Amino acid sequence: MTAPHRAARARPVGGLAVTAFLAGLVSAILIALVFFTFGGAWPLVLSALVGAVGLAAGVLAFRRGQSRVLAIIGIVAGSLSLLFSLGVLAFAFVFVGAMQ
Repeated sequence: MTAPHRAARARPVGGLAVTAFLAGLVSAILIALVFFTFGGAWPLVLSALVGAVGLAAGVLAFRRGQSRVLAIIGIVAGSLSLLFSLGVLAFAFVFVGAMQ
């Protein structure tokens, strides 16, 4: 006779984990807009802000035990977009500003 299987408990998804995932996704889309449409500095600034929100929400969701997958995706996408957009902005201010 076999023992009954226990149902695996899924972690609650939670609003912070979804916020982190969506913020990371939006910040990555904003960076793509910069390169495909030559949108200027405003999408980079907005991407940095949204990436910071995604990073913070992801860390909070991870610590509160919400959906780890969405929280980690939000942390990774938010931190990468934050670093990338700040790096491009710094490069543009230093080198492009020096050429004028």
